[in-house]
Amino acid sequence: MRWRLAIIALFIVLGLGAFTAMLLHPGGRELLNDPQHAGQQVRQWVLANPVAAEAVIVLAYILLTLVAMPVWWINVLAGFSFGLIGGTVRCVIAAAIAAAITAHLWKYLAGDLAHSGRLTRYRIVRLLESYALKYGFSVVLITRLTRLLPFGLSNYVFGMLEITWPKVFAGTLIGIIPSIATYVAIGAGSDWRSHLPFIITIAILTVGGIAAGAYIYARHARHAK
Repeated sequence: MRWRLAIIALFIVLGLGAFTAMLLHPGGRELLNDPQHAGQQVRQWVLANPVAAEAVIVLAYILLTLVAMPVWWINVLAGFSFGLIGGTVRCVIAAAIAAAITAHLWKYLAGDLAHSGRLTRYRIVRLLESYALKYGFSVVLITRLTRLLPFGLSNYVFGMLEITWPKVFAGTLIGIIPSIATYVAIGAGSDWRSHLPFIITIAILTVGGIAAGAYIYARHARHAK
């Protein structure tokens, strides 16, 4: 158990270190202060290295997700580089892969913590366990659609609740679309205006997913009485 706690502590330290390094690095400061210029530089690199760019998106998502670092800036840069639809598709796939890997790893590292006596005494933990056991896919889907938890932290929680990686992957693949598309649209600029059907579809997906989650919650609550 101690070595697992040591690994968890290492992830926390790496996450804080990576975040600090990004803030101190000239490229990170430029992204925050002048995202337009940074985006143009990234676009030029992507055009010159199209194959490598695909791999970089996935690897960056995985590495940052493992240490719960913010990934919104990858979405923004993808908008600059690939446009609204191209950037959204690439980032959604990368996010689903990263989420599944991270949740599966944390299921191994900390899956037993949610079942410990210290945590199960809290009603919210017992409720989450119950939902995760029966509706793992729905828990992931609704969390993504409503953004109840930050992306990085939510993957840790899914792992601790022992939601299987296929459910995390599928729930993220569908539920993360609205969130990612929002950030990609920032980078894409006026490009989003030419994809109104795509945006309308995302809006319908969001409303429909939340409504489905509310229905599942009501049904579960009714059966629990």
